[in-house]
Amino acid sequence: MLKLAWLNIQRNGHRTLTTMASVFIAVFFCILLNSVHQGVWDSSINSMLKMTGGHVEIHGKDFVQSKSIDDVMILPRTTIDSFANIPHVQGVFPCIESFALISHASGNAGKGVAVIGIDPKAERQRMKMVTQVMEGEEISEKRRGIWIGKNLSEQLKMGVGDSAIIIGKGYHGASAVGMLPIQGILKIPVSIIDKGSIFTTLETAQGLFGVENGYSSVYILADKTDNVDFIKNSMAGTLPAEEYDVGDWKRSLGDLMEYADLTTALGFVVKFFLYLLVGSNILGTVIMQTNERKQEFMMMMALGISRKRLSLSFFYELAIMVMGSMLAALAVGFAIVHYFNGHPITLYGNGADILQKYGICPEITLAIGRGLFVNQIMAVLCICLVVAIYPVNVIRRLQIDMCQNKQ
Repeated sequence: MLKLAWLNIQRNGHRTLTTMASVFIAVFFCILLNSVHQGVWDSSINSMLKMTGGHVEIHGKDFVQSKSIDDVMILPRTTIDSFANIPHVQGVFPCIESFALISHASGNAGKGVAVIGIDPKAERQRMKMVTQVMEGEEISEKRRGIWIGKNLSEQLKMGVGDSAIIIGKGYHGASAVGMLPIQGILKIPVSIIDKGSIFTTLETAQGLFGVENGYSSVYILADKTDNVDFIKNSMAGTLPAEEYDVGDWKRSLGDLMEYADLTTALGFVVKFFLYLLVGSNILGTVIMQTNERKQEFMMMMALGISRKRLSLSFFYELAIMVMGSMLAALAVGFAIVHYFNGHPITLYGNGADILQKYGICPEITLAIGRGLFVNQIMAVLCICLVVAIYPVNVIRRLQIDMCQNKQ
């Protein structure tokens, strides 16, 4: 029956090429659409998390709600360093954060700010990606002082070398009071951080708030978003659930997840119409073939070929055309996706500047994965099975005596 199906395909080359072209175009553009959508999404998430936060977030159980310095978690540094040995972990970023009042040592102006203590060695690369040192020196573990944003320095009329007085609440009722020199002025693209945050080293912040080995958050960066669950499960034995809250990036980027759901729904609508187009094209071709070959089918049944074998032969014809064009689309699509996965398309101009302000790398990277191609195969096979119902039903209802009457 396969040989008969192959001969029937070659009888009308124009119709065969039309059917195969429609399938090829639909599958090819669905692959590109899915790849671009997933690639842009993954690139945006990874860019934002590489600059601030992380794929996995660890907090004290009570700190998530209170945001109080009294609820920071006390962890040995060796435990934090051990997280870097978990497979698929690219970086571990501990920090301590609280609020305090900052003012110039010789002035009356003051302002409430967030005091953020970071590990300069771990954060150095991330800080370079999102900030620019306008005056002074980069954040270094060798220097005891603070780094502030350009807008905050202008508001408080403070510059590099000035001393800033910091007053706040320390750990368990202690007073957090200190006078620290300003080591640098930073240009921070996010306005709310530029105006309302100061940075210092982790050791300096822990000493200011009187909490040795205390951390408000530990951020962990994964190599891929797909490996986040594996990293969280690997830490389950180290961090008891009753004491620590281990979350992921979806919680911290809740608004962005709503946008992602919207774009996914729009992408689904586009793919639906693409497959509706290819399905209607295949169905139209099959209807024409079936109606033109009714006489042939009746003659073959009169010669002794069963309806089942005749239906199977027609199905083989349809399967060969669909599978051939689909494999061609998968091969071409894989080549293009594989190339642009390793060679992202760089954006320029105003669009690139806007993306950089939001901490997103101005590149279009195409995603590649098994599901990208398996989903297309399953969708086309389903279309093929649905379309095959029509010729099978026609062959089942044909009567041999209709052939005799037409003669």
